[in-house]
Amino acid sequence: MLATVAITGTGIISPLGNRASTVWRNWLNKYNAIEVLSEAWSTTLKTKLVSRCKHVPIELEPHELSRLDRCTQLAIAAAQQAWDECGKPEIDPQRIGVVMSSGIGGLETLYNGTVELEQKSILRINPNTLPMAMPNSAAGLISIMLNASGDISAPNSACAGGAEAIAIAAQWVNEGHVDIAIAGGCEALINKLGVCAFEALGALSPDSTHQPQPFGLNRNGFVLGEGAGTLVLENGQHALDRGARILGWVLGWGSSADAYNLVASRPDGLNAKRAIENAIKKADVRLEDIALIKAHATGTKTGDLAEARVLGEVWGNGSSKPTVIAPKSEIGHCISASGPIELIMALSCLQQGVAPGLSRHYELDPMLKLPFAAKSTEIIGKIGLCNSFGFGGKNQALIIKSG
Repeated sequence: MLATVAITGTGIISPLGNRASTVWRNWLNKYNAIEVLSEAWSTTLKTKLVSRCKHVPIELEPHELSRLDRCTQLAIAAAQQAWDECGKPEIDPQRIGVVMSSGIGGLETLYNGTVELEQKSILRINPNTLPMAMPNSAAGLISIMLNASGDISAPNSACAGGAEAIAIAAQWVNEGHVDIAIAGGCEALINKLGVCAFEALGALSPDSTHQPQPFGLNRNGFVLGEGAGTLVLENGQHALDRGARILGWVLGWGSSADAYNLVASRPDGLNAKRAIENAIKKADVRLEDIALIKAHATGTKTGDLAEARVLGEVWGNGSSKPTVIAPKSEIGHCISASGPIELIMALSCLQQGVAPGLSRHYELDPMLKLPFAAKSTEIIGKIGLCNSFGFGGKNQALIIKSG
């Protein structure tokens, strides 16, 4: 078992709240983070629901904020939170790495820049447009904020990006490339271009019941969310030597490519299954050791079906059946931020020994053969599997353990 990568800090900016403890409390109390779109441009859309972050606590001056897209603001706020929680260790900056993903980056900045160009003139374009819009802007600014010069990466694999960032950072720490890495994902696409583009793709639910339905019998698409999630990953011995509080461990990671379709999952889930099996193998754990599965489950017809089929095949007819959770039922789909935010939610379940269940119940599709935490469910065990599958065909699985 690769118990060398410790989790010593977490940061969440999400529709369900900021900080892991707040998200956990709101989840337990059945807080409904889904809201109705109210912008004038949305009146003709079929899409009626989104999931927004209500407050972004960021320690920057107003003039600095004006140079940042909302996506980067979310990332910096989550990174500051995680770094504070890990104790702000004073170590060689060359031993600190940053891996931060965004599926699209500063989409609102790009849209506003296009409008300015059409309505005004080239002379009126904000000179910060390109730096604000770059998908790696968040990674770069977090590196500058922490003076982290060990290494930097900004993987872009859409909905799997944040989980891939965690896998890359874990690999760096495990191999001794860095001692500490801050990793995660961020996304802010609830704007005119983002919502309209996802609706045109047919990915969003037109339902107005205020509840996404991952693995639901009547699921019809996802609810678009936004947010940022970050983890501080640290060499286990390094963390122990400095007396850090260890929240959990990243035990293993596995990935693959679907090589099937840019925006749809491979129906048989063949390569997603391989990513899961590789993560389990790398973690050196048994199927019966896994107590919890954090499913990717967005609420789309084909995607949920493929994942349910894979989970059924991996666990087969064995007597041990882990409990499945699908956090997008509570926060919507935060794209690249979904992986790290939901991993932190899964870690809370393992720490507390319970999965809170759904804030609003719906009928489940019997295709899912593993037990689903529709209501508060006891979790017996400390190890969990976290799945993330992205546009472009990226499959990413992570095995975690609570501290």
